[in-house]
This record gives sequence, C-alpha cells and structure tokens, in this order.
Amino acid sequence: MPKVSIIIPVYNVEEYLRQCLDSVVNQTLKDIEIICVDDCSTDGSYEILQEYASKDDRFVVLKQEINQGQGVARNRGLDIAKGEYIMFLDPDDWYELDACESAYNQIIKNNNDLVFFNLTYFYEKSKTYKIDIQKLNKFEKDINNPQIKFSKLDYPFFGNGESVYKIYKREFINANNIRFPNYRFCEDLVFYAKVITCAKSASILDKSLYYYRIHENNTIKQGLYKDLLAAQKDAFKIICNCEYSDKYSKLYAVAYIQSLLYWFNKYTKQNPEIEEDFYNNIRKVFISLDKYYLDENTKRLLPQKILKKFNKIVSHDYETYKKSQFIERVFSFKNIFKNTTHNLKREEHAC
Repeated sequence: MPKVSIIIPVYNVEEYLRQCLDSVVNQTLKDIEIICVDDCSTDGSYEILQEYASKDDRFVVLKQEINQGQGVARNRGLDIAKGEYIMFLDPDDWYELDACESAYNQIIKNNNDLVFFNLTYFYEKSKTYKIDIQKLNKFEKDINNPQIKFSKLDYPFFGNGESVYKIYKREFINANNIRFPNYRFCEDLVFYAKVITCAKSASILDKSLYYYRIHENNTIKQGLYKDLLAAQKDAFKIICNCEYSDKYSKLYAVAYIQSLLYWFNKYTKQNPEIEEDFYNNIRKVFISLDKYYLDENTKRLLPQKILKKFNKIVSHDYETYKKSQFIERVFSFKNIFKNTTHNLKREEHAC
C-alpha cells in the first residue's frame, strides 16, 4: 500500500503537464501512487501521460470515454486509490518537491482526517509569484493546534473550499462516502462541505507546498455560473443538515456571502450579459440568509464593505440596483473632478 495517492484530472493541458508531472515524479517521498485521469483531451495530454507511465510504474493512467469534468475524473481516481492518504493536484499546477513528505509527516504525527497547507500563485503572464496570505489566516488562532475540532471554532473558517492544498486520510474519505458532484465548476465546494462536517480533527502545516498557475485559460466560461450557484446551494444544504448545523450555518453564511459577491463581480466583468440573472439569483439567496441565518453578531463578522453590498442587494431589485450604481459612479466622478480642479487651483495659487 503506497503512503499517498495523488489524483490528477487531465484535460487539454499539454503546455503545462510536464511541469506538473515532473514535480510529482521527483517528490522526496517515493512511496506514492500517481493516478492520472484523462477527461477526453483533444491535444497531446494523453500521450504525455502514457510516456510518463511507460517510464515509472507508480503511474496509473485512466481515460474517460466522454468528457465529464474534473469532479467526475477525481471520483474515478478516488474509487481506485490504494494510498493511505489522498492528495489532489490540478494538471496546470505543481508541487514543491517535498510536498507529499511534509504533508504526510504532519497528518501521521497528528492523526488528523485532513491537513491544510499553503499555496503560492504563479502569474503566467508576468512570471511572478505571490504567496497566499488569506487562506491559512482564517486559522490564525489555531495555527499550532495539532487537533483542530471544527465544532469548537467560533470564527468563520469555511473559506478554503478548493480540494487542492490539503491531504486527506483515505479511510476517512471512503467511510463517509465523500465524493465530488457532477458539476463542471466549483464542485470542490460540495466535497469540502462534506469533509468539514465529517472530520474529527485537522491541523495546519504553515508551509507553501502548492503552486497555483494563473493564466488566460482561468477565464470563466459564461454558462458555468449556474454550476457555481448549484454547488453553493448544495454545500449549504450539507452544512444545514449536519450535527452542528445551528453553529455552522451562521459561520458558513459569512463565507457564502463573500464567495457569491466575489464570483458576481468576477463573472459579470467577463460576461456582462448574465449580470441580471446572476443578480436575481444571489438576491434570493441573500434574502433567505438575512431572514433565517444571520443575526447582528454574525453580520459583524463580515467586512464593512461586504456587509454594505449585501444589505444593498437585499433591499434593491435589479433595476433599482443598477440606478444606484449609476448614481454612485456619477457622484464618484464629480468628486474626482472637484478634487482635481481644487488641486489645480492650489497649484496656480502657489505659482
């Protein structure tokens, strides 16, 4: 039995795939299983996988009959994984060479169901790196706690919904039947909600072990916002039906609001034509959260800027919201013009 199974869903990433696979092949922890599931790539990705598998018997290469998305591909990997522990890696990203060893040593030492570690963003266009300073900061109070019990936490800790930059005990994943839904976007949220509600303990490895590539292909496709909304809704259902639902639902609502606003801003900038439909969908969610799950203490956990936007959406239909946005822009422009004119007059006076 290998110590770690690394599951990599692959689709049309021949440009980046070798860097990803090299980072796995050269891990300092050698006792690993590398499960690659090709999701009907139309470029040379599958051939690259076969090439690596022919040279390294730790590879298991599977090929989907039809393209179904990375959640389904990851599930297929989970179904055959033999490792004591599971890690996920996306095919355009890569690991530090000691990622598996460091994560494995931590989870073994603490006997956790999962361990979080940090990640570094790599910006393809500028070739620059930036360590994420937000994800692990949520656990600042418990950064050195070897046995984090989520039910004991009194702060929002849900905003780490990606399946990568973590290691999981395989026995825990299978015993709780934790799998990804059949969505093509944000499927991690449902997986993570199930992990959080079932895990007995976790810990934090305060090291950056994962490189997350930001490139032009990260652009969101127009139709996928429906998957985002569905995944968010399914994840919240899991939270609301768990053992600690009264506490978790309020804390998760904070992350839910922040996530929807983030994606609303990002999505509508790229695809303005879906703004009205997206707005109406998140407004329904916000009204429900405001009515059933949020109290004044919970609202204080939201940054003021986010809370202001949340309240505005709750109280404004789309047409009113657009009018208010236009008025704010005009007011902002007037202030900029006024300040500029004032500064120019001061400069003339100084002369």
